[in-house]
Amino acid sequence: MDQNDKKKLYLQIGDNLILIGASLIILTIVVNVGDIVRGNLALKQFERQKSYSAALDMDEEKDTDGKIKITNNVAGQKTDAESQAEVDEAQGEQDTGETGVSDVGLLDDQVLGVMKIDKISLKEALKEGVGRSVISSALGHMEGTAFPGEYGNCVVAGHRNYVFGKYFNRLDEIKVGDSIEIETMSDTFKYRVTDKFVVEPTEVSVTDPLEGRQLTLITCTPLFVGSHRLIVRAELVEDTLDRDI
Repeated sequence: MDQNDKKKLYLQIGDNLILIGASLIILTIVVNVGDIVRGNLALKQFERQKSYSAALDMDEEKDTDGKIKITNNVAGQKTDAESQAEVDEAQGEQDTGETGVSDVGLLDDQVLGVMKIDKISLKEALKEGVGRSVISSALGHMEGTAFPGEYGNCVVAGHRNYVFGKYFNRLDEIKVGDSIEIETMSDTFKYRVTDKFVVEPTEVSVTDPLEGRQLTLITCTPLFVGSHRLIVRAELVEDTLDRDI
């Protein structure tokens, strides 16, 4: 192979490497855009769930005979018999598992709440579980740990979205004293950060139960490496409804 052939080969290899690199960058952006879109849909889903729940509560309060009345705005008000039949059918679907009720009483892919951290401009949906299907588009509540506002250790894990700075990407900016808010279907819980530290990935004791009403946030660190885990601890300082849970 003469010099010209070698030069052409090197140029071709270089072009191929550039093409591969550009393709990977585009693929990464596309995947991240998809995650962001699903995350925004999850936030909207929570608002729909909350609105629907509020509407049901209002119907139950207005109903004097204990039955939920369903109104069709297009066809006019349905009879009590028709309304009750639809309610019975919906309840029957839940009883048979057709809507996918999980062990914790949440529907499959149902949004548990919304977490807000003003310090880092964070507002993300919170779902049950920490699998890839969950934390690719939301923050994940670790199964078996306390739920928001409950006594114990409420553990939430999240990715660090490098392309758009979403989810827990800026969690390292949190400082002791900063506020974290979790809005659920019925309450808004406010926490104050009490500690921040880094552990090895094998240090699973950070998910153990704790005294009081505690919140533990977990993500990978440092940025672009992810060899360790960043832990942020917070304690409940205000319960909007001021009630025991």
